[in-house]
Amino acid sequence: MKFSELFCITRGKISIGTGFLSGTMEHSPTRQDFSYPKAFLFLRLILILMIIAFLLMLMSMLSIFGAWSALLLALLLIYLIVVGISPFFTNHWVTLARLVLRQGLYFKVSIPYTEIESVGTTNEVAKYGVKSSWVKDKLFIATSQHGLVSIRLRNPIRFLLVLGKSATELVVSVDEPETFVNAVRERMGLLPPVESDRAYAKLRY
Repeated sequence: MKFSELFCITRGKISIGTGFLSGTMEHSPTRQDFSYPKAFLFLRLILILMIIAFLLMLMSMLSIFGAWSALLLALLLIYLIVVGISPFFTNHWVTLARLVLRQGLYFKVSIPYTEIESVGTTNEVAKYGVKSSWVKDKLFIATSQHGLVSIRLRNPIRFLLVLGKSATELVVSVDEPETFVNAVRERMGLLPPVESDRAYAKLRY
């Protein structure tokens, strides 16, 4: 299994993975980017930096140095980059063939429009980050309680990032929810492009 497919399992024609670096370096005139609120991400980043600073201070006071401390610092740095920093550099994409939802290096789901049953704004209370609802088959990809969009799928998909929980509805936060919904509906109204039958089809614009 490739690194970009590490965190999620796909069913049918939905391609799921991280794919942050390669996707960020590409550009397509047929792609619309939609940012999401960042206030929660700033608070989380500050918390991570405070924890790292506390651990460094504790290690210095206790004179704990060596291979284990170096490994711990390396893991903390990776966590800082992946969870704390990378979400600031990703957006949701509305492409010609698919809707791509992203949150940093750790989450990406690519959904053909033929797999989307409906999309619209919602006023429900969301969980922050990438979290599942244990009562319903629902996944939250949210950084705010405002600007939420509900995306209902024709078939459930399973995510290892949330302990293998499956979902038929995705609740996403975006800065411009109405524009986002209209863009997705416009693509859904067009003739869908031919999709690959492979389980992990490549993302196409």
